Amino acid sequence: TTTINPFVSGTVRVLGTAHRITAGADISYNRSNYPRGIRSYAADPFLINAPSYDPAAAETANTWSSAWEKFTYNTAAGYVQDHITITDQLKALLGLRYTNYFMRYKAINDAGEVTNDERPELTESLTPRAGLVYQPWTTTSVYIDYNRGFIPQYSNERIYGGPFDPETSHQFELGYKGSYLDTRLRPT
Repeated sequence: TTTINPFVSGTVRVLGTAHRITAGADISYNRSNYPRGIRSYAADPFLINAPSYDPAAAETANTWSSAWEKFTYNTAAGYVQDHITITDQLKALLGLRYTNYFMRYKAINDAGEVTNDERPELTESLTPRAGLVYQPWTTTSVYIDYNRGFIPQYSNERIYGGPFDPETSHQFELGYKGSYLDTRLRPT
């Protein structure tokens, strides 16, 4: 696995508002290679109170066999986020992220036939986020935010019912946080 996460952050003032801007990238290259394949065995069930287990029998119950397998999971993403101080009591957050995923699982059986060649069909997404915080007093905050999520599916082999739609999410949150009595009471 190789991962690179460069980013820059800086503060600017525009029309009486302070902007703390962060921009960066997330790059990840993951690869697993099993050049001799994978063997999976299953044993016959046995009773806990009267076990009768023959280890030699398990060697004959081959549930999965491959000559070689390779997993690849790469991510390339870029993002920008702005924390905006509109006033001392009102702050906002705006962000946008573009992500491109490359996933692949390929397996060859002992006869040299491709048994699995899985790739997701939809592998990129633009995910926004936004939030607003109002602090009428230094001890009280009221906030609202929105985030969108996206993850492509791994197991997309047609023989298993794929290709499958990606997992997506839309999160809305409305909340309150306080700190009172010398921080001994913190209701949320």
